[in-house]
Amino acid sequence: EGRGEGSDEEDDSGIPAEDVLYAEMAAHAIQQDTMKRELALLQRQLEAKEKKMTDLLKTTGTLQPLKQHYDKALAELESERDRLVSERKVLIDKLNALAASNEEERKRLELHYRERIANFDEKLKEVRRREREFVSLQKLKQRSEDAMKHLLNDITRLKQQKIQMMRTMDASQRQFATWRAEREREVIQLRRQNRKDRAQILHLETLQLKQNAVLQRKIVDATAARKKLKELQELISRRERERGVAAAAGGRM
Repeated sequence: EGRGEGSDEEDDSGIPAEDVLYAEMAAHAIQQDTMKRELALLQRQLEAKEKKMTDLLKTTGTLQPLKQHYDKALAELESERDRLVSERKVLIDKLNALAASNEEERKRLELHYRERIANFDEKLKEVRRREREFVSLQKLKQRSEDAMKHLLNDITRLKQQKIQMMRTMDASQRQFATWRAEREREVIQLRRQNRKDRAQILHLETLQLKQNAVLQRKIVDATAARKKLKELQELISRRERERGVAAAAGGRM
């Protein structure tokens, strides 16, 4: 049925029932649209975080073999460093003990030992440089793990927000569907009551018209009867006057 027919049907607030229904439908549509936009934003944020997580996993996957390599290399470097330090100490001790040798032999051995010590120093320098690289790698891996942990927390939070938003939307939709069904039943009842009231009014108006017609006929009949009675009375009076005149005329004769 068209909206115009029920435009005068009102609820307890005095506002037309269909106006309330359409207003609530519009408000619900706006609310659903707002929640859909918020849900879409959450989805975009979630996808961005998941992409970052995927990229970090790729990086971490690259770092892991490097870490395993450097773990082994570090152990070897530490062992080599300890060996070099020990051998260097031995050479220095030997160098310090050269005083007992003759001058030529002492110079030869001193040169030899110093060359070996310098060589050990270069090797130690390289070992320490590689150790620093390993420490940097460890820091990079730790930063990646921290970033992954932070991303995982963000992803979990966004997923929870997304689930909550979807539940809210579903609950709102169900609640509105229930409310709308009840309101539409009320509108139908109001329309039926309105039609019933209109039919009652029409019945009363028709009855009033019939009663008015009957009354009008009675008035017409009464008027005609009074007129006829008056005419009859006038006729009787005229005849009585005529008889009186005739009697008077016969007495004079």
